Amino acid sequence: MEVYIDGACKNNGKPLAKASYGIFWEPNNIKNINGPVPESYKQTNNTGELYAAVKCLQQIHENQLSNIIIKTDSEYLVRGITNDIVYWKSNNWKLNLPEMM
Repeated sequence: MEVYIDGACKNNGKPLAKASYGIFWEPNNIKNINGPVPESYKQTNNTGELYAAVKCLQQIHENQLSNIIIKTDSEYLVRGITNDIVYWKSNNWKLNLPEMM
């Protein structure tokens, strides 16, 4: 079974940005959902993509589904879970940024 996820952000990168997400299983499926990313999260397109992925994984877990293929157009999300995760795990899930002068 396949599920499609997506995130978007109106005014991405600007002060009044509003991010949203969507999850699509199949027509008329009650698990199809979409909505705004909560205001407590940074409002970016990438946050929308990540929020969609987390909500989808929650649905998969809650419904005890297996053999699910998650489809996304987010290179950021795919890179994060396939490549960057190695760094994040080795660094105790923290990003070390150089100090700014």
